[in-house]
Amino acid sequence: MTGALGAAVTPEAAPARVLQRFGDRVEIRLGAPVDGISVPSVVPEVSEAVMASLSVTERLGVEALLLRSTPDYVAGKVNRVRAGEAWDMPSCAPAPAQSPQAGSASAPAPVAAGTSDYLVGTVALGLVVVHGPDEETRFTGDEEAKMFAEVQAGVSWLAGFNPAANVSFTWDYRQIMIETARDAKAVDNETRFRDPALARIGYPAGMAGVREYLNWLRTSKKTDWAYCLFFVNGYPVDHFAYASIGGPRMVMEYANDGWGPDNIDRVFAHETGHIFGCPDEYAESNCNCGGSWGRYGEPNRNCENGAVGGGVGCLMRANEWLMCESTKKHLGWP
Repeated sequence: MTGALGAAVTPEAAPARVLQRFGDRVEIRLGAPVDGISVPSVVPEVSEAVMASLSVTERLGVEALLLRSTPDYVAGKVNRVRAGEAWDMPSCAPAPAQSPQAGSASAPAPVAAGTSDYLVGTVALGLVVVHGPDEETRFTGDEEAKMFAEVQAGVSWLAGFNPAANVSFTWDYRQIMIETARDAKAVDNETRFRDPALARIGYPAGMAGVREYLNWLRTSKKTDWAYCLFFVNGYPVDHFAYASIGGPRMVMEYANDGWGPDNIDRVFAHETGHIFGCPDEYAESNCNCGGSWGRYGEPNRNCENGAVGGGVGCLMRANEWLMCESTKKHLGWP
């Protein structure tokens, strides 16, 4: 936390690394190093007066952090549903954009530089929470608070995993109200809610509008990269969570299929892996150990369908806070 929310730091103390920013006044930091080792920041007490002075994004950032420190939330993570199980959905990474493998005549053509080429440096995250015209397509206050906290937890894990990558996320939160019914006629399930939401923000329909929003995000937040997440509740979706490899957007549904809301954090982190170049590694995705993925054209060596013993622990393979060496390279970490 910063400003009125933060404790004083002595001039001699090394600055704590910022993992997430919510507006101008709220930050989540890894914690100042003690004897060379980073320690978690303490969740501060925040007065009602300070909370009332915060922007919506800042307030939600604080409330999510406080929720994550409650006994019930912690117990839900200790006893996480389906912990360690391999993901079981068909590939949640449609339209992969593979990088060329050096020296391979059959490799795909180079992909133009985008808004999420690799996970190094600063990232703007646009969280677009879509509320429909009725209770069936809206979030309750508790559901939205839970969703925000879960995404925040997933972001913290990604940002804190590799200190050398110096990853830091800046949030842009949008609560969008649309009038489109869940069964309204549309080209496909995503356009039904995505395009009306884009119109509310002030951008054209389709991926062109998404990219305009991301370009604005990257410029206004002064970040290296940007992507967005359309979060829905009750609208039909092709998969409960999906993202194209290389971006630019992610879609998630609150019920989170058979994985439940307590696993939104890991599903979000998994889908963010796709945004930054990682292929699926679980058997149901029909992956193989070949290909040329991410910043370094790394094969998908940890694919469950070909790796020895089904592969090693990795978030791209299963519901676990682990990362294999291939995924690190896919994210752009040498």
